[in-house]
Amino acid sequence: MYLFGIRVDKLQEKDISRLLENQIQESKTLDYKKEINLQKDKDKKEFLFDVSAMYNTDGGCIIFGIEEEKDESGQNTGKPLKIVDLEVENFDKLFQQIEDIIKNSTDPSITHISLKEIQLEEGKVLIIGIPKGLGLPSMVTYKSSNKFYKRRNTGKFLVDTYVSTPPTAY
Repeated sequence: MYLFGIRVDKLQEKDISRLLENQIQESKTLDYKKEINLQKDKDKKEFLFDVSAMYNTDGGCIIFGIEEEKDESGQNTGKPLKIVDLEVENFDKLFQQIEDIIKNSTDPSITHISLKEIQLEEGKVLIIGIPKGLGLPSMVTYKSSNKFYKRRNTGKFLVDTYVSTPPTAY
């Protein structure tokens, strides 16, 4: 729940600008998203997969409102390109919706997130600070999903819960 050693709730405009100026690459603890969509079920699931992956790894920040650079084939590079204004009418209502979705769709529930809206010259960004889970990993349970995710530097991955048993000696 820290960025540059600063707690999410203490971040300022200069900290977000620093990400772009220094081309800070996505990592296990940092993820950029151009926009936040929570209207459709598939968007909610994707959002929850991202949050739980970060929680199940080392915690970190997801920043909405930053567009990534693209490579020649149009794929995201993980490097921030520019601020894209989040067109949100009511951030308080959005914060409540985010907290409810995360709390009610993860098991054990992820409850101690930090939310921060920062106004920059180019527009607003939303930062979600996610703690590192210290106990059991959290599973996404939205719409009977029942999946565990973790995060690596290049994004999230589904955790295989299959346990192979060693061969029995005869």
